[in-house]
Amino acid sequence: MGVGTTAVVSRNIGLKNIGKASEAVKQSILLTIIIRLIIGFISFIFAIVFKFGLIGIWLAYSLDITIRGIILLLRFLKGSWKDIKID
Repeated sequence: MGVGTTAVVSRNIGLKNIGKASEAVKQSILLTIIIRLIIGFISFIFAIVFKFGLIGIWLAYSLDITIRGIILLLRFLKGSWKDIKID
């Protein structure tokens, strides 16, 4: 879980420092809205329906970080970050 969080924070700081703050903010907001809504529903399913309680919520949170990490990895492997010009 720590590696995914570190990747998300490092990417956002890196984009902000090279003048792409608006891109980082837009993507963070979009990911937060979409993924967190889905994860919120999954948390409910794990905690209430499957009766995992707090453990179910933590499992859903781990899934959230994993999904974000995979999205960032795919973006990194795409290589579009190499084309950014630094002034």
